[in-house]
Amino acid sequence: MNGLRSKRGFSPADRAHSELLEEAAKRTGESVGKAAPIHGNIYTYWAFMDVLERHDLIDMKDARSKVLQVGLFFVMVVQIMGPPAVLVWSLYAIIWDDVKFGLGSWEYIPGSYHKGISNLSARLLAFLFLFVFILNGIYVIRDDKKTAEKIWYMVSALDEGKGQSAVTVNRFWLRAGAIINSWCIVLSAACMLPCFTLSRNPKDVIFDAFALLFLFRLDDVTGDLGFLDDHWDSEMFGAFFEYLRSEKELQDQVEPIDSESVSAESDIDNSDSCPLPGTPGCSIYNSARFILYFLLVVIPVLFVFLEGAVPRRNTERAEEHFQEWSQMQKDMAALKAQVDALTKIGNT
Repeated sequence: MNGLRSKRGFSPADRAHSELLEEAAKRTGESVGKAAPIHGNIYTYWAFMDVLERHDLIDMKDARSKVLQVGLFFVMVVQIMGPPAVLVWSLYAIIWDDVKFGLGSWEYIPGSYHKGISNLSARLLAFLFLFVFILNGIYVIRDDKKTAEKIWYMVSALDEGKGQSAVTVNRFWLRAGAIINSWCIVLSAACMLPCFTLSRNPKDVIFDAFALLFLFRLDDVTGDLGFLDDHWDSEMFGAFFEYLRSEKELQDQVEPIDSESVSAESDIDNSDSCPLPGTPGCSIYNSARFILYFLLVVIPVLFVFLEGAVPRRNTERAEEHFQEWSQMQKDMAALKAQVDALTKIGNT
């Protein structure tokens, strides 16, 4: 980290705010690598982009690149549209008329193509993936909530004492990130049941599971896409958070405040509740975790005990084959009639 450098003149209040960031830069430069990194995503990047530009922490020309911004926007659109699109398609691709509770889907017939070892192993893999996938989603939501609480803690700390002309964090994208990430993870988990119902072999199960897993990690700095590798310093943000928290603790020792708020701030890393009351996005993440805990029980049970779900493509192909067979029967009858007629003419 090269330090936080101001580009324009400040008012006295702005100068004090800049000095706070300069001091933070010196101290965080010494502690980078020691503090837990704060991994962001495209939404935290958009929220802090003006701040990062103001203090020369990113290349302004590269950050404002239209190609980069279009790519990040498309990632957001994919996360919003992808899970519901897959869910709607998979639900429509199944005929639910004969669905009932039972264990018929687990029937094993040695040597059978549809009820053989491939079907049995596919269903076993699907059941395990359902549990692991949703459980992973719960932990991802938990980690995202803790990261959001640290981000909002930094935002509130930076807001103290800054002037009106100072660059602020765009809170809209912090709230939007909580909503979109929760939306994507919950709907991806809901997609698993119909997608695995359509799967007829282990390959389909594995491919579907990892495709959905890729979808809800798409926006992360640590994800498979490298859009933000050079624009978000996770270690610097982690060290900066530790600096702000240590400064707050020193200030609290000099100016005692409500003990509940002190204990709340010190429990950010360890609590699954909302240690900072009123933190935007906290209730969103908690609601998403509650839904995922519900799905963790319901979806695997439904997958085990539901039978009779038939992929629509199979019935459509059967109808096509029946129509072709009926037409062949008609053609054969017409040909037989012509042969009989010619036989009669020859006999006369």
